[in-house]
Amino acid sequence: MAMRSLAPQVKAIQERYAGDQERIQLETARLYKLAGINPLAGCLPTLATIPVWIGLYRALSNVADEGLLTEGFFWIPSLAGPTTIAARQNGSGISWLFPFVDGHPPLGWSDTFAYLVLPVLLVVSQYISVKIIQSSQ
Repeated sequence: MAMRSLAPQVKAIQERYAGDQERIQLETARLYKLAGINPLAGCLPTLATIPVWIGLYRALSNVADEGLLTEGFFWIPSLAGPTTIAARQNGSGISWLFPFVDGHPPLGWSDTFAYLVLPVLLVVSQYISVKIIQSSQ
């Protein structure tokens, strides 16, 4: 919020020193320092969560590799995921999708579509969240 309040002043600096990138960076840094704003402060909460996500990913990968996530959840056939199933069968991460065998993916059409719903839901939810954030600004 504080950086947004300084946006007109930053734009004025960019217009004033249009040809000199070094001067723009120097003046912008001085403006932030005078206002008591740290531009990297917003990155700290994100960086702090990275070890948690890496640990969660590794834990779930290990449990899936041991074969303990074989039950389904809602429409997903196996919580281990298609890449773990493929790694057990063929040793390849994308072999659950390609190559087609007799006109269908190795897992079959129903399981393949069940897994492909997840990336579609991810893209749709990110699109909606970006639109919500942009409309609130």
